[in-house]
Amino acid sequence: MVELFIEYSRYVMYFSVLLALLSLIFYWKFDKALKYFAGYLILSGATEYLASEFTKSLGYNLFLLHPYTILEFILLSGFFKVVFDQLGSKFSMLKITIVVVPLCILNSIFIQPMEGFNSYATTLVGLILIAYSVYTYYLLLEKDSVEFYGIKWLVGGVLIYQMTSLIILASANILIDTTEGSDIIIWIIRAIVILATKIIFGFVLIKEILKPRLSLQF
Repeated sequence: MVELFIEYSRYVMYFSVLLALLSLIFYWKFDKALKYFAGYLILSGATEYLASEFTKSLGYNLFLLHPYTILEFILLSGFFKVVFDQLGSKFSMLKITIVVVPLCILNSIFIQPMEGFNSYATTLVGLILIAYSVYTYYLLLEKDSVEFYGIKWLVGGVLIYQMTSLIILASANILIDTTEGSDIIIWIIRAIVILATKIIFGFVLIKEILKPRLSLQF
């Protein structure tokens, strides 16, 4: 079971690095929304690679989650802000960002130190990104489904990833206490979901790269 988890984690790392490289190579061609999302993919790929290397050399990598969570929130907030503007929403997330980022930093300094898992910050960021995703789909109800096809896939991937992470985080302790070996099963499921969302992101990214003029609305 452990070997299976390592295998899936390796696939996630490889695919994340591939997406990061594609995002980096074609970054200058992307529109504003996709530049934010490409930045997120570059961050994700770099973090997955470093996590793998630190695990091999040091035996742990949880300290990477602390800066990753903050940067993930900033980049995806930028992505959603552009999407909201494209969909005609006047919703401002600046105040939310100004509050959440310092809270995450304070959590890492005083509550959940860098060597541990930043579950509080991860949960807070996850809930907000889920809310942004649901609000995006609400705004898309009256929009042409073909015109915003790419946005739907990217937002759907974010929604699936964040919801799965929160569900696993919330249920992990219960399952671990009641079923032997269930902790590995939980993380295998998470790795599979992450890989699935990376494939979704890759599909949209490649389709955008192959277009003569890159835009999320296709």
